[in-house]
Amino acid sequence: MSLLRGKRLAKMDIEALKFTASAEKDAPLIDSVVKINLAHVLTMYKAKLIDSEQALKIVTALKSIPKDFELDTTLEDVHMNVESLY
Repeated sequence: MSLLRGKRLAKMDIEALKFTASAEKDAPLIDSVVKINLAHVLTMYKAKLIDSEQALKIVTALKSIPKDFELDTTLEDVHMNVESLY
């Protein structure tokens, strides 16, 4: 289940998705998005918002994403694509 769309937000309206989607152009951003998410995990761990076990699970998942991961254009952007993997 999607962490964001499946729990807190309803499925995006198709017309809104067409207008706001950037997945088709986001492929070059995958590596940067993974690095940013790794930095966020480290920050959350250092702030004691997550424990070492949670941090390790997230880091392992992020590091398993291939750099040539093909984005699903039915999802809004690179961030939603990364989230959809887990």
